[in-house]
Amino acid sequence: MWLEREGKYVRKSLRTRSENTAIERAKQMYFEIFANQQQGETYFSLTVKEGVQQYLESRSSNVELGLIVRDRYVIISSQLRHWLEFIGKDTKLKGLDSTDCENYFQYRNGITSYLVGRLRISPAA
Repeated sequence: MWLEREGKYVRKSLRTRSENTAIERAKQMYFEIFANQQQGETYFSLTVKEGVQQYLESRSSNVELGLIVRDRYVIISSQLRHWLEFIGKDTKLKGLDSTDCENYFQYRNGITSYLVGRLRISPAA
């Protein structure tokens, strides 16, 4: 099945030798994919690198509109570059779990010889 928006074919084993069962499973899969596409969902996941690029493009337009300053954009870009090294740039976004970033702080401290400090927020006076 060709997915126009994603520019790729969907190919999946139906795990059967029975022609009738294969036809039924294929119809069910087609309708499921078609319904998801109509709702705007994607079948294939973006990689983390693609997601970060899209996010940075969005934040770049915020700089142009004056919503954030250029220095803040540079910091966000730098932090995401380090995060990409940690998580792996070819990791699929759909494959990430909420626990995948738990060791990021230890990773950053380890590669910087503990120069990355803890963020402390002081109460407003």
